[in-house]
Amino acid sequence: MASYTTLWDTIGEGLESGRRLREKLPKNYAQLDEMPDDEVADYLISCLDENDQAAIRKRYPPLFWADFKTREEGDLTGFAFLQFMMGLVREKRAKKRDQQRRAKYFRTQFQDCRHIETASRCAVFVTFDKGAARLAKAVFAYAGVRTEVVHLEVHRA
Repeated sequence: MASYTTLWDTIGEGLESGRRLREKLPKNYAQLDEMPDDEVADYLISCLDENDQAAIRKRYPPLFWADFKTREEGDLTGFAFLQFMMGLVREKRAKKRDQQRRAKYFRTQFQDCRHIETASRCAVFVTFDKGAARLAKAVFAYAGVRTEVVHLEVHRA
């Protein structure tokens, strides 16, 4: 029974931490969207409580992906997903859909984060997905990845 109590406390702390984070983020997400790619990841981390900031910076210090010898599989995916969860990329349509579609969007976003980590080993990451491009640019800038991100757009005549 004690383990359920501990789990419930952890979930409660996470929900409270999320509420405090939302209070510190800009009320209008367009302000976050306008923030430069090389500043936005650090800004989101700075919005957290001191203990949460310290834990994230310990796990993901700036430039943590720059040294090939110290990279760990999954670290960049985890950091990218953390940035997604903190609001760096949002899909308005996901909020308006049923739970099943929102879960699918959540899984799809995790796949995007995995693709971003894979792309970090390449010279260029090319995508049609504006959100994935934004996420990759911000994550790469913070983590010390030199991969260039190219966002392609389709213009129909």
